[in-house]
Amino acid sequence: MRYFVTIEGEEHVMDVVKLPTGSFEVRPVRLAEDGTEHVLDPIPAELSSTGGLSTVHLDGQVFDLSMDGALPGQIDAYANGRRATATVETERSRAAASVRGAKSGSSDGTIKSPMPGKVVKVLVTEGQEVEVGTPVIVVEAMKMENELVAEAQGTVKKVFVAPGDAVEGGAKLVTIA
Repeated sequence: MRYFVTIEGEEHVMDVVKLPTGSFEVRPVRLAEDGTEHVLDPIPAELSSTGGLSTVHLDGQVFDLSMDGALPGQIDAYANGRRATATVETERSRAAASVRGAKSGSSDGTIKSPMPGKVVKVLVTEGQEVEVGTPVIVVEAMKMENELVAEAQGTVKKVFVAPGDAVEGGAKLVTIA
């Protein structure tokens, strides 16, 4: 499952895969400026819990871990004497937020896919003027069509995708400036 973990304003993307042995592999994902992603080498991980304390074996290192909060959501994590507040989202929680009307844009005017899916329709063309709320693109994910809208008035500068394209969560779709 893909997780999006934000710590101190920096988002970390990782795929966590449970292995037949019961252990896990954590596969960090780097998102490039052009929207492509690069899955890095997997990191072996094991998790054991007793009471409220967990022990995590991650790439040969051992961490005692305690968490306050619910996943997905905001948590306070304590690991080996250090504390961090993190926001953890899954692809599913991001998809649910999208359906509830959460924003899918960014401060630079780029509309990004809130989840992995398939582009169904591109409703704008480069050079087109749009108003706030103008439907821009439709992405299908989890058997639901999600219409993404312009969050600011402006001109469509770049359309990165076409109907039928498969996109990952966070992929650039359209830039409006």
